[in-house]
Amino acid sequence: MHKRSILFLTAIGILCTFFSCKQETIFYQIEQETELEEAVITGIVTSVVEFNGKLYACDGRIYSKGVNDIRGWQSFSKPDGYIEKLATGANVLFAMNSSKEVFSFDGKDWTRVELPDFDKDETVTIFCDGAGNAYIRIANSYRDLAPNQAMNPSSIEITSPVILKANGILFTAKDGAVSDALGGTVSDLGKVWALTYSATEKAVYAGTNSGLKKLPLDESGKLSGKTESVPGSNAESTLKDYEVFAVLATGDSLDNAALYASTVESGSSNTNVFGLWGYYYNRRNSWNVE
Repeated sequence: MHKRSILFLTAIGILCTFFSCKQETIFYQIEQETELEEAVITGIVTSVVEFNGKLYACDGRIYSKGVNDIRGWQSFSKPDGYIEKLATGANVLFAMNSSKEVFSFDGKDWTRVELPDFDKDETVTIFCDGAGNAYIRIANSYRDLAPNQAMNPSSIEITSPVILKANGILFTAKDGAVSDALGGTVSDLGKVWALTYSATEKAVYAGTNSGLKKLPLDESGKLSGKTESVPGSNAESTLKDYEVFAVLATGDSLDNAALYASTVESGSSNTNVFGLWGYYYNRRNSWNVE
């Protein structure tokens, strides 16, 4: 056989082998991808909170489920308007709509909360610290949020509407860093949208504009200054580096613990990355849509 023919056939064989292996790899990766559940919550989730044994999430609407349930979200009654934020405090669930109206839910009914006067162009948001305290920010003024009573100036100094109180220690997010009252800091996190404390992992989780970040604590409860990998073998392939607007850790042991994170891709119309993801440790140790 002519040398050129031999070389040609050899090259074809190499290419076929290469593409065959590559196809096998691709199909293997596809087979290994998480089979996604049918999502109940499909919008951009901006808050996930725990209130009286249940979890609540909002994406304009409000959903709820039992705190220890695996999935099972159902539509929940909401006040008027597009619900942008939820917060909990003093055994009350709060909701704020896009018109900057705030409502309280006592377990039975929604009631509008009377707020101080403010200009319609001023920034208004509600948030909580995870330890039973809720706040409202109006422009640069922070006040304790309580139903049916005057809004009082906040009892703690706040410089950001992203705070967390865990084991008596206050954590705050500012300028791309998360810091604690003991002097611990983790920097270069980008924009931090939300914080939560995982009792089972003794770590703070931060929802940021570049993904979910795990910030371990040392034995004193202080931030160790580093980050660790997020649990779940498919965390990298599902959460990726999407923005995480809301995050919540629940449970006190690996048998009942769960971790929730919402994702969104800025500037994208790909709704497949919008929604809420759940990870259930010992009960279902992979991330899937809620």
